[in-house]
Amino acid sequence: MRIPEHIKKKQEYREFIEWIGLPVAEREPKEQKQFALKVGVGPQQLSGWKNEEGFWETVRIERLKWAQNKTSNVLLGLYGSALKGNPNAVKLFLEYAGEFVETLKIKTDKSELSDKDKELLKQALKYGGIKANKNRKENSEKAKQPEKDKKEANTEPKDDTGEDNK
Repeated sequence: MRIPEHIKKKQEYREFIEWIGLPVAEREPKEQKQFALKVGVGPQQLSGWKNEEGFWETVRIERLKWAQNKTSNVLLGLYGSALKGNPNAVKLFLEYAGEFVETLKIKTDKSELSDKDKELLKQALKYGGIKANKNRKENSEKAKQPEKDKKEANTEPKDDTGEDNK
């Protein structure tokens, strides 16, 4: 845990971060004024510490440590809810177990998009880890061909995945 150099009461600062990172129901004592008395600092000192650079980031890290110790019990409760038929619990449990990955399919009519919007869409898809179907334009062009041209080209239209529609 990183404690700023200028903090004189380092142990009290550390305890305050651990205390404030707990859910209110698990804090002992319950109120900040009582905590200040317990560790021997003024309530204003605690309020000042909350404004220290990096304070809340350190609290967030302590909260994660607290949560990691609870994960097994939460999974057990989630599993129990899933067994009772709670669909949200089933989905969440399977996601956690790596047995379910939600997918999203987006269809756009790119002909209505400006070149700038098309580029922004490509970048957004790339940033989101989504591969754009490169055959979409080719498939669209082939689907627009008259039937006799398709037969002459000996080409059948393909679906969105690029597979033959046979």
